[in-house]
Amino acid sequence: MYYAVNLATTLALLAAALWVYRDGRLPELFKQLETYLTGHERRLLLLVYVISGTAVATFLGATALDIGGDSSGYLRGAVGFAAGRGFEDVPASRGPGMAILLGTLFHFFGAQATHPVHAVFGAMALASAWLVYPIARRLGLPCGLSIAGVLVVSLSLSYLGRASLIMTEIPVAFFTMFALYAFLDFLADKRVSSLIVLACALLWLILIRPENWYLAVFCLTLVGTRIITLRNTDSIGRSRTWAGFAAACFLLALPLLSLAHYRQLHFGIFDINNSSGIVFFSGIVMYGAEHGRDFTGVGNTYLDDIV
Repeated sequence: MYYAVNLATTLALLAAALWVYRDGRLPELFKQLETYLTGHERRLLLLVYVISGTAVATFLGATALDIGGDSSGYLRGAVGFAAGRGFEDVPASRGPGMAILLGTLFHFFGAQATHPVHAVFGAMALASAWLVYPIARRLGLPCGLSIAGVLVVSLSLSYLGRASLIMTEIPVAFFTMFALYAFLDFLADKRVSSLIVLACALLWLILIRPENWYLAVFCLTLVGTRIITLRNTDSIGRSRTWAGFAAACFLLALPLLSLAHYRQLHFGIFDINNSSGIVFFSGIVMYGAEHGRDFTGVGNTYLDDIV
């Protein structure tokens, strides 16, 4: 019945679109719709934010936090970080970003961290959806299409389902959207603060998935090119922009160099990955969280030995 309803709805929408197109009313309808949406942009955007926020909260309330294929390594790294072992337990193919994110929550909430983790992932998913609108407007897309983009993302069950998994998809989406927004904001307004936000977002992307350093190099190269080609900018303004660019590069590079030095001291390799393996014990961690046990290694000898 579910698939029949979806098929019937899709066919009805296609038939209506075909009729409007053949009748020659499509351009005029689009123009009238865009005029109406632009005139009520603020109210409609607020309504869409309320609808999307309600949808995300409802979905998270109806689903439980779960684990995926790579969750074991992330949880191992997070537990080690919360227990004070630094990044020694982070998987070999991953950066320490998830360990920092989850481990901080584990440190403060201990065995009750399931709901805070779920809430943080849900907030990241919602913020990523909300950022669709300002990014789309920065790209010159019309108001209606930009608002529709927020609804499409926030009401996507496939996307929302990722907010209930301890995986990197939602954090990566969150920091990618922030990086893109800051990047477009700098290109448009040349604000130095946008460079700092961009550097922070790129840093998190690299810490979560080290292969994202390609994206960071690409973005910073475009930013540097943009600064070089700036027009109608006095020497003071250009110097301030270059200083902001240098600060952003420093903010991005220093933590990564420190992390690489840490790896060299502990594993003998100067890189931002870990040489330790993945231990699949996510089921034990999730069981401990669901049953109120302390899975951070404090007061639980059995779990402490496994970790």
